[in-house]
Amino acid sequence: MDIPPFTVTLKNPDIPVRIRQYPISLEGRMGLKPEIDRLVSKGLLESCMSPFNTPILPVKKPDGTYRLVHDLREINKRTVARFPVVANPYTLLSNLGPNNCWYSVIDLKDAFWACPLAEGSRDYFAFEWEDPETHRRQQLRWTVLPQGFTESRNLFGQALEQILQDYKTRPGVTLVQYVDDLLLAGEREDDVRKESIKLLNFLGLKGLKVSKAKLQFVEEKVKYLGHYLSKGEKRIDPERVKEVTSLQNPAQFLYGEPDEKELAHNCMTTIEEQTKIRPDLEEEELETGERLFVDGSSRVTEGKRVSGYAIIGGPELEVIESGPLNKTWSAQACELYAVLRALERLKDKEGTIYTDSKYAFGVVHTFGKIWEERGLMNSQGKDLIHQELIKRVLIALRKPKKIAVVHLRGHQRGIDFRSRGNNAADQEAKKAALMIIRQKEKGGPMTESLDEEKAEYRFTKTEEQKLSQMRICKDQDGKWKLSDGREVLPKAIALEILHRIHEKTHWGTQAIVDQFGIKYMCIGIHNLAKQIVAGCTTCLQVNKASFRKQPLGGRPLAQRPFANIQVDFTELPKVGRVKYLLVIIDHLTHYVEAFPTTRATTQAVVKVLLENIFPRYGAPETIDSDRGPHFVSKILNETMESLGIKWEHHTPWHPQSSRRVERMNGEIKKTVN
Repeated sequence: MDIPPFTVTLKNPDIPVRIRQYPISLEGRMGLKPEIDRLVSKGLLESCMSPFNTPILPVKKPDGTYRLVHDLREINKRTVARFPVVANPYTLLSNLGPNNCWYSVIDLKDAFWACPLAEGSRDYFAFEWEDPETHRRQQLRWTVLPQGFTESRNLFGQALEQILQDYKTRPGVTLVQYVDDLLLAGEREDDVRKESIKLLNFLGLKGLKVSKAKLQFVEEKVKYLGHYLSKGEKRIDPERVKEVTSLQNPAQFLYGEPDEKELAHNCMTTIEEQTKIRPDLEEEELETGERLFVDGSSRVTEGKRVSGYAIIGGPELEVIESGPLNKTWSAQACELYAVLRALERLKDKEGTIYTDSKYAFGVVHTFGKIWEERGLMNSQGKDLIHQELIKRVLIALRKPKKIAVVHLRGHQRGIDFRSRGNNAADQEAKKAALMIIRQKEKGGPMTESLDEEKAEYRFTKTEEQKLSQMRICKDQDGKWKLSDGREVLPKAIALEILHRIHEKTHWGTQAIVDQFGIKYMCIGIHNLAKQIVAGCTTCLQVNKASFRKQPLGGRPLAQRPFANIQVDFTELPKVGRVKYLLVIIDHLTHYVEAFPTTRATTQAVVKVLLENIFPRYGAPETIDSDRGPHFVSKILNETMESLGIKWEHHTPWHPQSSRRVERMNGEIKKTVN
């Protein structure tokens, strides 16, 4: 076609696409040779040396000839695509009138090859070709839009539409175009015939060819874009309908070969049998039996992690069971343990367990069975994190007579029974996590209890007098009790309990006092807690001690000039070999000495001091400087020590220590510049 060549834009064109050619059989290369020779002779392919290369492959046609297919997938990924301006095939046929009775369908042959490609874009479409007869290897590239390129349809469609703007149809005939498929429709046969001949000649003059095998010339019934058109009507091609209606029944995959009997749609039943621990396990609540709400909690309180669980049940939503858990347990482990305890309580009973944990719900209903069949290992062949808990849950799940585990959405504000039960379990689990715990066994918790065998339950006379003054009375068992029910303990027993709390948590004084005060009270409890924390070796090693801030230091007053001096190097614009200046200031008189040096090294410092300062002013008592490598070397320290001179270094990150010499450095630079 007589149109401007198309330009193709790639992302990152400086990085060429280089894919080696697939191995092609001799038969395939022999089949492609006539086609490639024809394309080269017509100028559609040309020799080149391109940095790009993509493979080709031969595709055998039904008639025995071969089609050239160019694999341009990688080029398509890198192409900056234009916006597709293509007609909608689903609404395109609505332009046809209801009185059309005669049609012609024209399918353009090798339409894309009629569009020239710009010289700068041809290297993108190069491929390697080995002649099967001469065995010569070379690179060929397309000079036209290649088939398989993502932009070819859009570019050709716009080019053809632009050409057809100059074509005018006669009255009563409609022209419809979709990429390279053209349709002429009209009411009279003679008009459609004349218009078809006129259009074919027009396309030929523009350099386009028509497929004679696919040409439908002046017919009452034609096939266009998957539809049959006849006498103003259109209907879908029956072959397209057959493809959809002949799809295999999904249920057939479970049975293999088709059977004359109607297939049973029991896919969900089969899946449940494969994934459920027990066939009667329900996801909805049972009409009979107990109803238990469970929850677990693991959170950080006062800088320490606490964990617990709770089981709520009954019409009044009472606490059936709760307690603390190991502080290292995660929230998922706590929730799983709560489900475990509820299952154990429902042994040989009927009941429903409500949980807001997706993890615990999934273990019970879905992946627990899968993990059990894998030997409680994950997909990487490693043990599960909560292996022991999951194992106990799966065992306990088989014990109830009838069981349902229901998932609820957590933290709902409703007043219905489910929301109130779930919220009550959540609050109780948080409270239980704050209880004092003692790990009785690996799987479960146990609260602290008094050990009267280790500590004698006896108060001193002074303590009893204070208790009487506080109007605290004894109960029937002879124990001192507060009005809120907490028990008052002697110091010996309180000290034992405080030790247990601190050994497990290493909390501070106030934290263990608060924990102790949940159930007990003792006179002088703060002093006891402070004594325990102060004597803990672990806390002393880990916790940062608070010390009183030390006052800033100073320098002793000098008795003579250059008794105390301050030194530093400063860098100046290079003159010849000299680049640095060693600045020396006397603390008493603020007199300045400056010496140019070629390098800022320890040798330069020692040389200036020994040859210029000490002979003129005598050996100083102290010299101070920053911690630069030229002032902290072993050579300098040993030299000054042998002369009886004390060299002091400034505090790191405290520039005020070097303020005199640093200020002088600034003045020198300002003067020099």
